[in-house]
Amino acid sequence: ECTENPVYMLVSCACACAAHNERHNEAGWSTLWSRNGNQGNSWLDASVILPASTTQVRFNGRTGPALVGKNARSDMALDDVSFSQFTPLPPSPPPPSPPSPPPSPPSPPSPPPLPPLLPSHRLVESVEELRALVVTAASDTSLQLQRGAFLSLGGSELECTNLNASQIIAISIRSSPDASATIDADGRSRHFRVSGGCRLLLHDITLINGHEEEDGGSVLAEDGGEAVLRGITISNSSAGRDGGGIASKRGSRLDLQAVAVTGCVAGNSGGGLFASLSQSLGIKDSIFERNRAEKGAGAIEYSSQETNSDGALIAATTFKGNDGETTVSSDAPVKWTCQRGKYMPPTSGKGADAFTGDFTGCLKECAAGFYGNETDLQSPTCSGQCPLGHHCEEGTADPTPCPPGTRMPALGAASEEACLPCAPGQYQPLAGQEGCIACPAGSFSSAVGSPACED
Repeated sequence: ECTENPVYMLVSCACACAAHNERHNEAGWSTLWSRNGNQGNSWLDASVILPASTTQVRFNGRTGPALVGKNARSDMALDDVSFSQFTPLPPSPPPPSPPSPPPSPPSPPSPPPLPPLLPSHRLVESVEELRALVVTAASDTSLQLQRGAFLSLGGSELECTNLNASQIIAISIRSSPDASATIDADGRSRHFRVSGGCRLLLHDITLINGHEEEDGGSVLAEDGGEAVLRGITISNSSAGRDGGGIASKRGSRLDLQAVAVTGCVAGNSGGGLFASLSQSLGIKDSIFERNRAEKGAGAIEYSSQETNSDGALIAATTFKGNDGETTVSSDAPVKWTCQRGKYMPPTSGKGADAFTGDFTGCLKECAAGFYGNETDLQSPTCSGQCPLGHHCEEGTADPTPCPPGTRMPALGAASEEACLPCAPGQYQPLAGQEGCIACPAGSFSSAVGSPACED
């Protein structure tokens, strides 16, 4: 019996057959070690660790019939039993973690993602590819420039032409929808030349640094060619003769919408645009700013048109800071779309009739005494004389009624001061009337311009 309560007890024993080793504590007896079966006739060693709560140790053995004889019994012996106290070894430290592998080299940068390709368009990523596709086009072709592309022409313009006069080829070139492309002519050539049988459509592209010793510093349409520009910016381009930015000549067609022509210079006329013997010219929602011409118009010179021309139209376009003898010169008729209350003659003149200065839409205002409630007016009388009971100052779109207490019995009143006050004994409670009313019996108005009579 062990009366001590050590941390650990070690029991060593040698036995020759089956045995059980048990311990006792407050919870009762429990088996710690056992061995069964024929163990042979040699001494065997066993060690048992006793838990710290052990108070008693006993050995139980049971023998049975031997295999060598019917009446023989097996035998069991214990010897050299000892108890010892020990402190358990601390747990072994965990094995060291394997060294971390060296960091992987950085991956090469991924190429920029391709822009969303518009239906029926071919993506163009270089100026060489663009040039080849434009020059060799034998049928309608739609090209989309790489996102944010910057293409340098290297001293040679892009030419759109078609020798087959019976067929018109349409070539469309546009920026990717999410980032505008730029084409730089490096001051060594114009950007595009368009001639007969070709229809060039440019969308949302910036054209910079064009130069041509003759006409059209950035774009030239001639000999029946057609250029359609949408959302295009043309800047810092020059021509030795006419059309610092754009030139349209000899039966060509030119259609501009949301186009900005800025900082272009012509050695002769049309700092921004020049058109001669034009088949058609359309300019809408555009801006001509800071263009210059040594002679003639700083912004637009429209000198002549074909006999069977479709005409020229300029609408909702702004002219600002252009430098020349005039801002716009039109020897051939132009149809202007004006703000109400303004007009524009179809052709320009000299002196007071010249189209000079900064303006948007149309330059000239309807004359005083007249009004203009339409947008295609061409003379200072606009839509006609101011109606009865109203007055119209310069630039009037809608006639203004004369105030109560006044009358206007004639057409063409030019100001409110022209409205005639009602005489004493008369009144007028309403605005916009051509006459006054006599006070009824039993009432009077002693003042001039009365809106009511007194009892």
